This record gives sequence, C-alpha cells and structure tokens, in this order.
Amino acid sequence: PCWRALIQFIKEGLLFGYGFGEVFWYKSYLEEFWKVAPWKAGLAHSGYVEAILNTGIVGFLFLILFLAEVCFLSLRYFNSQRNLYSLIFIVWFVYVVLVNL
Repeated sequence: PCWRALIQFIKEGLLFGYGFGEVFWYKSYLEEFWKVAPWKAGLAHSGYVEAILNTGIVGFLFLILFLAEVCFLSLRYFNSQRNLYSLIFIVWFVYVVLVNL
C-alpha cells in the first residue's frame, strides 16, 4: 500500500514533518515518492499517516491529545445529559476516528 512507500519519507522528517498544508505533495519529495511507489498517489489515503507526514511526531502527538480530549469531553457530556442529543458528539468522534484510518 501507499503507507509502506511513505515510511522512508516519514523517517526523514520524523520530528516535525514536511510542513503543514500538504507541502510534501507539491515539492520534489513527490517525484522521489513516485520512484518508490508504483502509482502516482497524491495523498497518503490515511489521515493519521498524512498527519505524521505533514507535522511529524510532534504534530501527531498534538492530534492524538486533541482526539483524546474530545473523547473524554464527549463521554462526560453524555454521562451528564443522558439524552439523544448528547450522543451526537460521540458519533462525531467515532466517525472522525474511523474515516481517517
């Protein structure tokens, strides 16, 4: 898959990545990636791999902390309200986590 071909590039920009805003996909890195990957992909096909590629481990940790806080707050809100409307935050959280796999 695309992710395996990106491992080499993730290792090179491990700490801070290549820059927010998909800089990787518009620079010379892309031509190097196309040499490794047998197809001309324009994105990582995973939000998490894309986050590591763009922002490195530092940015990825901030993303994980944000998602953990959203999960905690959503569950706390649901426990305090116990109604159908409070479920929307949990549904949104599960959706975001699954779509980015």
